[in-house]
Amino acid sequence: MNSTKLTTPELIRTQILALVKEYHTAKFAPKTFDPDKDLVHYAGRVFDAEEIVNLVDVSSAALFLNS
Repeated sequence: MNSTKLTTPELIRTQILALVKEYHTAKFAPKTFDPDKDLVHYAGRVFDAEEIVNLVDVSSAALFLNS
């Protein structure tokens, strides 16, 4: 993690959202499909990094609206 001290809420928010994107890339990276072992999931959740970032961004904003 960057050792630069963040001094404003906006800078901290920007870093958090960048880390959320990085998390999505690491957690949901495409995997090699092996037809002999893997199941075909024909329905289910489909989302990308931007949707996760929006979820975190809106959730953090909602905390301040309710306080």
